[in-house]
Amino acid sequence: MAVQLRAEVTRQAIMEAAVDQFNGIGYGNTTLADIISRAGITKGAFYYHFDTKESVAAAVIEEAEGRKSAAICAAISTPTTSRRRASPRFWVRTCSRARSATTSAPGWPRSGAS
Repeated sequence: MAVQLRAEVTRQAIMEAAVDQFNGIGYGNTTLADIISRAGITKGAFYYHFDTKESVAAAVIEEAEGRKSAAICAAISTPTTSRRRASPRFWVRTCSRARSATTSAPGWPRSGAS
């Protein structure tokens, strides 16, 4: 496996492990050791990709936002009548689908939280 591909696989494993931990025990209760153990990696591998638990959370949120944006763009770029697109019901469904395309994790820090 090429180094770049292996690095991306490791980065994704870290992010998935972090999401599992954040969802399972909450952001505040999750330690780096929990994420590292769950991902099955070394500390060095973790620090190669991320500086802190907060940086992993930020990467997960950024990826989720990207998926949400892509889902919204896909929904609004599909052929539909302008009348339907103007309907509040259309936007509620579109945003609901986009929300389900993202990762939610209870206990994640809000702005200003540590």
